[in-house]
Amino acid sequence: MGSCVSVKMSTLPPQSQIATPPFHIGRLAWYDIVASRYKEPKQLCRKNRPPRERPPIWFWGGLAVMFIVFLFAMDIARNGGFSGDDRRLRRMPDTPAPTLTATFVMTPGVTAKDYLEEGRTHFNQGDFEAALHSYERAVLADPQNATTYFWRGRAYFELNDPTRAMLDFDTALTLDAEYADALGYRCSALSWLGRYEEAIPDCSQAVELEPDEEWYWYLRGNAYSQLDQYQDALSDYSKALRLDDEYSDAYADRCFVYTMLEAYADAMDDCNRALELDPDNSYALASRCVLYEVRDELETGLADCNRAIELDPTQAWAFLGRGNIHLDEGRYRKAVEDFTTAIEIDALYSQAYFNRALALIELDDYESALNDLGTVIEITPNDVHVYQARCTTYAALERFDDALEDCETALEIDPEEPITYWALGIVYDGRENYVDALDSYRRYVELTGDDADEFVFERIEELEDKVK
Repeated sequence: MGSCVSVKMSTLPPQSQIATPPFHIGRLAWYDIVASRYKEPKQLCRKNRPPRERPPIWFWGGLAVMFIVFLFAMDIARNGGFSGDDRRLRRMPDTPAPTLTATFVMTPGVTAKDYLEEGRTHFNQGDFEAALHSYERAVLADPQNATTYFWRGRAYFELNDPTRAMLDFDTALTLDAEYADALGYRCSALSWLGRYEEAIPDCSQAVELEPDEEWYWYLRGNAYSQLDQYQDALSDYSKALRLDDEYSDAYADRCFVYTMLEAYADAMDDCNRALELDPDNSYALASRCVLYEVRDELETGLADCNRAIELDPTQAWAFLGRGNIHLDEGRYRKAVEDFTTAIEIDALYSQAYFNRALALIELDDYESALNDLGTVIEITPNDVHVYQARCTTYAALERFDDALEDCETALEIDPEEPITYWALGIVYDGRENYVDALDSYRRYVELTGDDADEFVFERIEELEDKVK
């Protein structure tokens, strides 16, 4: 027999029949997530886990905050909520591009144009190595021709070598500063390498040169999205779609941005439209998986994530989404597996580390969870919620000095974040410093008002009696 605990499960708010999404959206306060999603009590049972003796009150407070940390993680969307997470743009492969060592023999009378045409034939057939050989000859035949460098750069790009591609795009732009395609592809290569701020000027110049080319707007939207500039990204994706209303990828990426902006009905519309145009759009499937989780349609969401992974096993966003559904349904080891796969795909995927930490906490593996939370802090050192999470994890281990240090760091980052005061109250509670615990709980209530958690009100009453 497993032990059952009473928790509050989600009921959907009336607006669009969609509650808070299963990832971090716009650095939401944890209690806002609780207030918007969790209303009706329901019994949850943990199978194959024997009942435990009731821990001291501070630990129950720690569990309460851990539960909110879990909810917080289920509100992180930033292939999700942390800066630098990958969602859509291409990533560096594990294996380098092939190094070509052929000696090129130039054919007398064959021009750079001839080699370019030969290369394009290979390129259109998907034989990028053969195309690269042809473009190498084109460059040798006419080293002052920007087009030859551009197409050699395109071949490198398709051979998973954005660095050498960029060098060729640089040369093409040195020879022709208004080469819009070279600007667009250099923007794409910079984004691929994670250099989004550098990518935006290239995309902007391409947009100025060819404002009717939807791809340039789309590329700049991707860069803005990666920098959390969601309104700018929304504007660019919308412009791309006005130019081409059948642009499946633009709908898929705008779906993500709408999700981050909490416009969930619009997000679902865009995901559905993307999939009408391209049923095999793996990113749209992964994003819709997230939205189905919001609606508590977990099996439907799981089917979308499974299909996304089947189509593209390098789609880290899909593994994150599926991991969160496992987390929702208490399949913590499966959640750890999916988050681990997302990390293997993208070693800097901070949200995957964060969510894996939450699953590890549910498995009582606090030390491994601390390692993951430390990695998140290395990647995104100024996110207050990560320090809150690590503070409460330390508290669960009775490492109160470490917990206090993290809570104080969280306060330095944002002194008005109410959940930090809740966590701080738990730390002081555990140290039996009831006066400071009472002050911290009261500050939490002051910042959240009537929306404060019932546990805190109860603990304030108990501490008031204790410190009289």
